[in-house]
Amino acid sequence: MRLAVSAAAVLVAVLIAASAHAVVVHQWNFNSVPPNGNTSNGTTSPNIGTGTLSLLGGLNLNYDVGSSSDPAPTDNSAARLWAFPAQGAGDMSAGVQFSVSTVGYLDPIFTFSLQQNDRSSRYGAIQYSLDGANFVTLSFFNDTNSASFDSYTANLSSIPGADNNANLKFRILSAYELTAKGSGASSYATINGNYSSGNNNVNQPNGTWRLDMVTLSATAVPEASAAWFCGLGLAVAGLVCGWKRLR
Repeated sequence: MRLAVSAAAVLVAVLIAASAHAVVVHQWNFNSVPPNGNTSNGTTSPNIGTGTLSLLGGLNLNYDVGSSSDPAPTDNSAARLWAFPAQGAGDMSAGVQFSVSTVGYLDPIFTFSLQQNDRSSRYGAIQYSLDGANFVTLSFFNDTNSASFDSYTANLSSIPGADNNANLKFRILSAYELTAKGSGASSYATINGNYSSGNNNVNQPNGTWRLDMVTLSATAVPEASAAWFCGLGLAVAGLVCGWKRLR
């Protein structure tokens, strides 16, 4: 009897594992719809799923060449963020916010690609909110190469309340060196050069961030299915046969 029960338990576990895998729920690739082959324009609407993008701290947004992580062959745009706060002002106030829903999904993971030029803050923060109002800093990041995009991940799979949440929000913010490291200057640090904020003047380049492939992946909540009931039927049959043999 115990042998049959073990076999049934294994079968059920296999069925559950087979049905649990992460999928892309929401994504922003910032590419034009329809594609126009011009990376100087794009869209802030998600290309997969739903959700909204909001600019924080007075930032402006236009478009530039995107990350190589975007599979689009020719129309690969990124969101270009500029007009960050002046040096020594607005720590963790400027950035971008994504409002999404994880209703019907578990174990959300937030990923994005970011390039920071050498006049922008090299340090940033990733925050989340479960109620849409109160934010928690999950992690900080430090860019060391202004010539390329870097990939970042915020894993909320262990955060109570992140599953099945209609009010989940993420923020990507610029941060002071002291805030991000716990040491250093109470101001913005750059990769190489002087920090510069303000308008989008091409003759006096200012600090910019290029953001691309913002993605929320999660695992769908398991639902009853034909395979599930079939598995249960096989398990019951195994129990019966095992019980008869043991008799």
